[in-house]
Amino acid sequence: MSAGLFLIDIDHFKHINDTYGHEAGDIVLKKLVAYVNSVLPERAVFCRWGGEEFVCIIDNINKEEAISIAETIRQKVETSDFSPVPKVTISLGVTVISDTETSHKDIFKKVDDALYEAKESGRNKITFRT
Repeated sequence: MSAGLFLIDIDHFKHINDTYGHEAGDIVLKKLVAYVNSVLPERAVFCRWGGEEFVCIIDNINKEEAISIAETIRQKVETSDFSPVPKVTISLGVTVISDTETSHKDIFKKVDDALYEAKESGRNKITFRT
């Protein structure tokens, strides 16, 4: 069995807090959770990882499904209302974990590297790592 692992980061969150205030930042976090949960399958586990990062795990998924769900999440956030902030985008690192992978450290490094690549190559995008 395989599982999709998604690491999600709000793009330029420090700028949101600095420009609109921490109360607006809190509103963005709450709305983001609601929007993402609205498009996730029931079997998904979605939680805050820290700061403006979130992690999502979806069991029984392949690469194509993981990329499709990640793109649905990205588009949902990009097109949703985050008032008082005019626009919010996210970057996602995505991988699929097979049942033969046993090193949690290696798995999280892989998805973290994917997220870093998405952010470094322009943000508001998905990067998949095998």
